[in-house]
Amino acid sequence: MLALSLLLLIVAAGVGKVEAAKQPQATSVSLQSSPNPALSSDVILISGVLKAGKGLGNQQVEVKYSADQATWISISVVISGRDGKFSYSWKPTLQGTIYLQAVFGGASGYRSSTSNVVVQQVNSPTLPMYVGYIGFLTVQGTQFVDQAGNFVVLRGANFFGYEYGLFGTHTEADYKKMASWGFNLVRLPIAWNFIEPEPNQYDDTYLQRTVDRDLAWAEKYGIHIIISMHQYGWSPHFTWFDSWATAGLPLWAASTYENTLAGEGQSRADFWNGLGPNGSPVSESNPSMQDRFFAMWQHVARRYSSSTVVAGYDIFNEPYSYSIDYKLRPDDLWTLVPKVLATFHAKLVDSIRIVDPIHICFWEAPSDSPNRPNTAYSPHYPGQGDFERYDAVKVRSAVERVIAVSQAWNVPVFVGEWGMLASAGDVATYIRDFYDLTDKYLMSSAWWSYGKGGFQMYLLDQSGNERVVLTQNLIRPYLGMSSTTPSYSSYSPDTKEFRVGLQGPCEMRVYVSPFRDVAQVNVDSGSASTFWVSVNYVMGVSATSGASQVSVILV
Repeated sequence: MLALSLLLLIVAAGVGKVEAAKQPQATSVSLQSSPNPALSSDVILISGVLKAGKGLGNQQVEVKYSADQATWISISVVISGRDGKFSYSWKPTLQGTIYLQAVFGGASGYRSSTSNVVVQQVNSPTLPMYVGYIGFLTVQGTQFVDQAGNFVVLRGANFFGYEYGLFGTHTEADYKKMASWGFNLVRLPIAWNFIEPEPNQYDDTYLQRTVDRDLAWAEKYGIHIIISMHQYGWSPHFTWFDSWATAGLPLWAASTYENTLAGEGQSRADFWNGLGPNGSPVSESNPSMQDRFFAMWQHVARRYSSSTVVAGYDIFNEPYSYSIDYKLRPDDLWTLVPKVLATFHAKLVDSIRIVDPIHICFWEAPSDSPNRPNTAYSPHYPGQGDFERYDAVKVRSAVERVIAVSQAWNVPVFVGEWGMLASAGDVATYIRDFYDLTDKYLMSSAWWSYGKGGFQMYLLDQSGNERVVLTQNLIRPYLGMSSTTPSYSSYSPDTKEFRVGLQGPCEMRVYVSPFRDVAQVNVDSGSASTFWVSVNYVMGVSATSGASQVSVILV
């Protein structure tokens, strides 16, 4: 009996020893961050060591952050090295006091452990007054993207005057005003007749007094410029319907045509048929007007090829436009132009690419796609028959057709001109509806036009006061940039809610004028936060993984 008891004790002791050997080993995690404090523009290095007596390698450690130490949000899962060390570079999306922690969930033979809490201070840097997109703008499928790969939306206005030689009409204050409205783009019309006043003689003083000066102001206020080669009334020679506001073909190239509707029509037809100045035969010493146009554009593009303020070139304004009388069609222009325009645009883009391979070339209807990379489709006034009456069904249908064309040709859309007279009874509804469509389809656009004068589409009257029925509807929040491709955006004037569909993690830039603060941020999954990008009321929105819809209530 004594022997049996002794045997049981030995067995029990042996079992105890086996069970003790199977107990998981204790672990510890240390954590630190640098720099601390940091600026919100800094990348913070979060690092630590996982130990189980000595460094424990090849293990998963989750790094988290919290704004209140109650709700913890995962930043990343990292793998420890052989010595147990781990690190992660983190770009914060919050400001103020943030708490960091690392968690080891345990593994075979090792217990879980949680690090110390690191109190990380993130301060706001001195914000710039104005911001634009990064580097050069280019085309990626149906999107505009900047040099960092961010999705970009352009929104703003044309700024008329230089195409007519009105050199004193633009000021720095104008660009400051447009920036305060949230505009990030100006489409700037200039004219061939001023650039090449004599054959093969380019007047750079014209570009210095106009484009160069406006580019400096635009850069200062975070605005980008599309240089538009304008024609209106085809040439300043043709004053039969407008005594001063005509621009395009130089006088020396049109001087022998009659100053009549028929004369203008013949000049247009001769251009599209590839003839020389005043309809003369083409020879080696007498290039066609098309070739002269290509050479002029090369001169301009060479000058601005290195400018990141320039968003691109609108290569020929309204090639289909026929003054104000659509009845007389010499040489059947409305049949001729669509037939030759795509080939003309392709040759023109190729000519510009010789001196400037980077900037976007915008082309207009009624052309088919020139089938050249880094180009964009730029229709005008979709669905509008005139500037006094609004037909919602026509405008919506026309915009939907534009989007279908964009997708079929795989190019972005920039509506280079749109607008309605301030005196039109339903102009406010028109603007709101049109912006609803551009928000929905994330489409870029420019109102015609910023400037001062009696014409009821100008945003300022003769005294320089805002036409409030226009500006109070044009100035509203919109998505200007996103690190990932959004699916849609929307804004409700009634609830002051801006909404965007996205794929988190994502950081966005929202132009929020006329609002000055955020009342509430909502997200369907994960989390989202806001921060100011510039003093001029450009707001950043950051969303974590899992988020697919963010809304911001503005005040």
